[in-house]
Amino acid sequence: SRLKGLENTNAPFAVYLEVDHLPDKIACSNLYRLGRTRDESFAIMACDPTVYDNKKKGLCILKESPVNRLPEELYESNKRTPAYLEYKQRETECLVSQFKELLPEVNGSIKVVDSATPSTYERYTGTPRGSMYGVKQSVDQIKLSSVTAIRGFYLGGQSIHLPGIMGGVISGFLSVSNILGLETIWNKVRECR
Repeated sequence: SRLKGLENTNAPFAVYLEVDHLPDKIACSNLYRLGRTRDESFAIMACDPTVYDNKKKGLCILKESPVNRLPEELYESNKRTPAYLEYKQRETECLVSQFKELLPEVNGSIKVVDSATPSTYERYTGTPRGSMYGVKQSVDQIKLSSVTAIRGFYLGGQSIHLPGIMGGVISGFLSVSNILGLETIWNKVRECR
């Protein structure tokens, strides 16, 4: 119940685009727009066109979900209701509009390939409410640890110590070191080199 009660990080809303041409300042890089509000702030991540398909340029625009999470009436059913589809379309158009405003020099066509809501992220990643980085690391809530009060029961995975893939790796390393001992696990890591 303590784990279920922890606050998670916010969920993202993402739009995936295909464009004919990107200016050099964004090609193969990330661009961040920080506005005065959450609705004005977003990140653009452009992939390497030679890896993608060498003709079109793929990119992702990512921002914190406009309502932090999908409204309950749109979220709970797990069905793509007309209200859900309208919400997704409206937010997609808003983000594409902000993208065009930030980079008016983008030439050629802009094609929306797909978009993802917090519900989409929850479905594909299993994170509660589509949380972007799992449990929020905050002074306002308990810090998780690999070692629990239950003898022989250890926690490992993303959000135990840090978010993301690297957080999962570090957490697993710390959990195993608590079981086998830090020196033992460290020697095993050195053997792999």
